[in-house]
Amino acid sequence: MTKVLYLLGAGASANAISPNQNLATNMINVSDELKNNTVYRIGGKFEIPQCGYSKSYEFIHSQVVDSLRYYGALAQKHQSVDTLAKKLLIKGDVSGYNRLKATLGIYFFIVQAAGSLDSRYDSFFASLIQSEGGISFPDDVAIISWNYDTQLEGSLKEFMPKSKMEDVREQLKIVESYDGRKIEGNEFFTYKVNGTASLVFDSSGKAMPFTEEWGTSINKEIAINILEFYAKNSIPEEARTKVKFNRTGLQYCWENIEEREAEFKRLKNRLNDVQTVVVIGYSFPFFNRSFDRLFFEDMEYLRDIYIQTLPESMADVRSSLTSVLERDKVEGPGKVNIHSVEASPGSQFFLPPDL
Repeated sequence: MTKVLYLLGAGASANAISPNQNLATNMINVSDELKNNTVYRIGGKFEIPQCGYSKSYEFIHSQVVDSLRYYGALAQKHQSVDTLAKKLLIKGDVSGYNRLKATLGIYFFIVQAAGSLDSRYDSFFASLIQSEGGISFPDDVAIISWNYDTQLEGSLKEFMPKSKMEDVREQLKIVESYDGRKIEGNEFFTYKVNGTASLVFDSSGKAMPFTEEWGTSINKEIAINILEFYAKNSIPEEARTKVKFNRTGLQYCWENIEEREAEFKRLKNRLNDVQTVVVIGYSFPFFNRSFDRLFFEDMEYLRDIYIQTLPESMADVRSSLTSVLERDKVEGPGKVNIHSVEASPGSQFFLPPDL
């Protein structure tokens, strides 16, 4: 049974991935870098005969450059890029929504391609891994991540340098909507609420990264994969039914709710026995409140919550957390103990006494 749950937000990857307030500006910066990168200057065309798509790689490159700048500028006018995404979906702009997700997939791949990893994950895994000469995680620990980066996967791959990304994900027991894996038994698992932006999934649910080499410069082969991925994910919605193509792994929590009901039910069942929650860099935004309540509402044995965040954010996070929890978990003799763990630039992920 799961006793300790780690709940990860953007702050858990902040040493490698810019948090939301800087992401929009960085998308524009990456657009400028792509525009001047000669590796994307590829001759020839990319064609999808089933739907009559035929564009030069040069044209697709210009589209990617423009999309990064366009959506970066749009995101600057919103609280976060996720707010922009939901707004596009509410407006019925499905094509724009799909292009934004494809653009975010490319952005997250590029900013992590050079091997930029938050070293706290490295220390975290070194502490959790149980076996010598192999990798095994405690069955009474689980991870829920709101992040759609690949910091978890990239950091564990450092312990499995010869393994493919799919093997790393299998070791992490990652569950997300596109891969078909289910939360089963009482073993360790990782649930990625919004999926994984910089991974691509084929029709069978197999994860396919743009490259298996973590920490490598983008070469022509990778550049072609990026451009073709964008092209496939930006074709008109009506043409998608004619083509079997690889989708971005970014699937926001509000997508396909009815299809994910069984998935959420299995997740809630596994969280029933949780006694300790460690919150790393997560602010419990109102945007996610219904899902956060879903996570917490059946934790019958919850005793302690440790919040690890920057000192200037602590009061707001504690206030938001109490809005998520049911009244009997906040007041009365059986209330949950909420502990503040102030984060600093050099601090590692908090390890509770239960571990």
